Amino acid sequence: MDAMGDDVVNDWINQLPDEILVDIINRLSVVEAARTSVLSTRWKYLWTFITSLDFHSPRGMWKVLNKLDENEQSIKWTWGAVYRRYDREILVKRAKYICWVNKVLELHRGSSIDELKVSYELYDSHERIITSWIRAAISKGVQKLELNLRAAWGNRQYTFPKELSSISSLKSLSLSGVNVTSEIIESLVYNCPLLERLCVANSRPWLCLKDNTRSPLCELPKLRYLTLSVSAPGAGNLFVLTHMIRACPFLLKFTLKFQLVGPRTERAIKQFPKCAHEHLKVVEFIGFVGHSIDLELAFYLLKNSISLEKMIIDLTSPFSRGNYWDFEDCEEKKEEKKAARMRARKLKEKAPKGVKLVIY
Repeated sequence: MDAMGDDVVNDWINQLPDEILVDIINRLSVVEAARTSVLSTRWKYLWTFITSLDFHSPRGMWKVLNKLDENEQSIKWTWGAVYRRYDREILVKRAKYICWVNKVLELHRGSSIDELKVSYELYDSHERIITSWIRAAISKGVQKLELNLRAAWGNRQYTFPKELSSISSLKSLSLSGVNVTSEIIESLVYNCPLLERLCVANSRPWLCLKDNTRSPLCELPKLRYLTLSVSAPGAGNLFVLTHMIRACPFLLKFTLKFQLVGPRTERAIKQFPKCAHEHLKVVEFIGFVGHSIDLELAFYLLKNSISLEKMIIDLTSPFSRGNYWDFEDCEEKKEEKKAARMRARKLKEKAPKGVKLVIY
């Protein structure tokens, strides 16, 4: 295209109203959106009105480790030297990430933030900073909030503040590597009336849900998809999850990522109170072990989910999926999976006609 053609295109673009230009920029990553500020004086601040803020930097930490691995091939490192080098470079990268998020939120001029995603290795020592980001998003009516703070090294997790567990505009919430208590989860469920999706994973200490018999405080008619990551001892039970499901009368899919902790002790299977779930179509158990604790919940859902079409039983632990332990071929693990598969087949006896049972 010649210079005249370029001018025609530029004139056509510049005739578009700011709202359309911002909508176009909003489809770019935050970094790419910021780069548009150099195009012209008019474009300088347009990117600060975008409503989707995705601060995703999944390779930031691993680049440091990869560099160390490469250096280790040619240089004889001591563990202490490797750790000090890793620690120093990680601190620099983390500080840059925090400055990046702070700067973007500081410059943001729009009246709304529809989506905020934070994905980086951050700890409880960054509590004030992370909380300030969440507050900024809430003040602008955030609808989708995602915190993925899973640490590569260390377990000092950020704790989601209870005072922020009532977000009237929130439609989707995903918390990974964030410390959440049962009180916070219940508060989020009961105080976010527009919530449609909820995912809680990789929380330490593991989400420990209290066994109680109280009814839900309110309903979440908008919630369609609920995913929970729970660790519990075999002597415990998952009865409280039935309260959360009851609080979502139009729930379509329920996913439980389960980790059995402590000794694998068996006990008698309990009968949960009856309660019809009229719209639940798909139930998925990831990390199914077939002990009383997860069997009784599976029996309950088979019995009470009137519209159930499929129950998926995945025997792989959700916390080993995709890493070395997922492919580890030890005899003990083989036997555990074999036993879990045998116990999972008990569900076929309880499955109503028309419900498809899939076992992986």
